[in-house]
Amino acid sequence: MKRFLLILFFLTAILSTSIAQVFIKSPAFGMSTSPEVKIVKVELAKDYTALHFSFITPADYVNGGWASALKTMYLRDVKTKKRFYLKTAENIPYYPEKHHFSAPGQRLEFILYFDPVDNVTSAVDMIENIEGGFNFFNIMLIHIV
Repeated sequence: MKRFLLILFFLTAILSTSIAQVFIKSPAFGMSTSPEVKIVKVELAKDYTALHFSFITPADYVNGGWASALKTMYLRDVKTKKRFYLKTAENIPYYPEKHHFSAPGQRLEFILYFDPVDNVTSAVDMIENIEGGFNFFNIMLIHIV
């Protein structure tokens, strides 16, 4: 009986961790093309991978500037080069629509939802494939198995 309960416990633990959401706060990454954009956290879920961002307009944005996201953005597995495409965006419009800021120092919090990354993916690049776009390289993902 004890052996059965022990096996049941381990199976439950394995199944629950394989479908649980994982949050990675302030993930390490190699490089960014936009230092004013910060990754607040990464959310790894069964149906999506979400990157939570914070953008503070820099002082050289005299009238505050603007922000938007390209629908063609994607995550790319650093090792396999497999792409995980943008599904939806929250609190940021798609280009050519723009979120306009009225002054430097204003903050925009937004979330980009992508197709779920594979369980074996350990690092991704986030690519906004446009000149002047914001890209992050080698975003470290920690999977709890």
